[in-house]
Amino acid sequence: MGLFQDDGERLRDERVVLADVAEETSGSLVDLRRELAEQFPSEAWQRLLGAVEPFAPVVEEAILRLLSRYRGVSGHRVDALERMLVRLERYFSNARRRPGLSKLLNSSRSWIAGLCLGLAQSDLVADLLSQQPSLAEGLATADAETLTPGHWEQTSEKILASVGDFESAVEWIRRLKNERLLQVAVADLNGGFTQEQSEVALSELADFIIRHTYQWVREERGLPEDLPLVVVSLGKLGSQEMNYLSDLDLVFVYRTPESDASGQIPLEVVRFIQRFMRMVSTPLEEGPGYAVDVRLRPTGNYGPLVVTHVSWEEYYSRQADLWEIQALLRARAIAGPPDVCVWLEDRARHICYQRREPDAVWSRLCHLRQRMQLERSDERTDFVDLKLGYGGLADVEFLVQGHQLLFGNEQEELRVRSTRGALQCLSNSAPEGGPVFAEVVTAFRALRALERRLQLTTNLSAATLTPAQLESMLTLKIWPPGERDHGILGWEDLLATRRKVRQLFRHWCANL
Repeated sequence: MGLFQDDGERLRDERVVLADVAEETSGSLVDLRRELAEQFPSEAWQRLLGAVEPFAPVVEEAILRLLSRYRGVSGHRVDALERMLVRLERYFSNARRRPGLSKLLNSSRSWIAGLCLGLAQSDLVADLLSQQPSLAEGLATADAETLTPGHWEQTSEKILASVGDFESAVEWIRRLKNERLLQVAVADLNGGFTQEQSEVALSELADFIIRHTYQWVREERGLPEDLPLVVVSLGKLGSQEMNYLSDLDLVFVYRTPESDASGQIPLEVVRFIQRFMRMVSTPLEEGPGYAVDVRLRPTGNYGPLVVTHVSWEEYYSRQADLWEIQALLRARAIAGPPDVCVWLEDRARHICYQRREPDAVWSRLCHLRQRMQLERSDERTDFVDLKLGYGGLADVEFLVQGHQLLFGNEQEELRVRSTRGALQCLSNSAPEGGPVFAEVVTAFRALRALERRLQLTTNLSAATLTPAQLESMLTLKIWPPGERDHGILGWEDLLATRRKVRQLFRHWCANL
């Protein structure tokens, strides 16, 4: 049963849901309730039943059907089930105080099963709906086309086109952002999105928010339509590999007129950028925004917020450290005049894919990776850092980007922003160590999938994972995703995957 369906499919599935409950439990709804009551913590169970009591039977049926998947869980793993009950109870307690939302939840639509699964398994989904319970409307009104690339954007464009004032526009943009985030998360948990589709959908969502916020703030500030200011994305947004809680790594580049040799950036442009960043990041009535990170700009943490195109090119061509060129590999212009965007991306490619000496590249990258692990991962025996720690995702990214910096000038297929895309290219036709990269592909997919599911579980951007958290994810069936276990079904499997990644990375960084 899919999450997003047309009305005919939904009506058929409602009958299937009811039939499945009866067949699966070999008894009545009362029997199932009694059976589950013996397994789940009593106090949390009674609070949940009290929260859903005012709703139509279809709501309780959906919850009981979901919880029946966890029969047999015992011992300390019951704690994970109690948290699941608390998340469900919290949402339905809020929802019953809203008549319109209660009516929607009583509509006997199959989307409620997907909603309950998201609430049960994910703190991200539960927290988002706790702040904005009505976001569930985005699940109720979605259909099969909702998952089609471009369809959501077209629908959202029409909504924003009908908005007449700035305050309403920024709230609508935020509403659309959080509604879409919820759709992607619930579809992901219900098997409607692959790992790659989730990353692309989240990246396209961030692009949409940036472009439309840029447009509305520009109009509010009375700046011209051809304002020569480009918003450049780096990091996972630049490579279109966004996770649920990824920061927006942004750089602002202003093209000064040829007649102006002063290199000065107008004050109204600086104020525009400050306003733009606030509208993207500040929590609004319609919920949280994005965390914006501008520390990767050429001038660093304490320099100007925006640089001229001349200063930008000069810096990266003559002064940038190798790690800054690494970051530039993912540069992608999102908003601004098309001609300036094209110029900037062309110059970035030219700078990144120059000829370099292998010894100089690997010496610097290995040193930087070692410092990152020592200074930023802070791993201990009771937790690992999936991203920055030993054998983490950063190992893979440094490995791939080192090869891009060395061989991208000759191999056009390596000139891609996506780590996954470049890694696949290397595994197919690596200039050296082809078989090694095939193993790295498998490990990278596993670690990225685990990082994504960890964010859904905890609603925290940190990539630190403990044995207890992994066990909880296994208990709640949020891991492994779908029918793929990625070779990680326990803590020792994870440690073995990390050891394999580090072992492979040592082909190039022997001292790590």
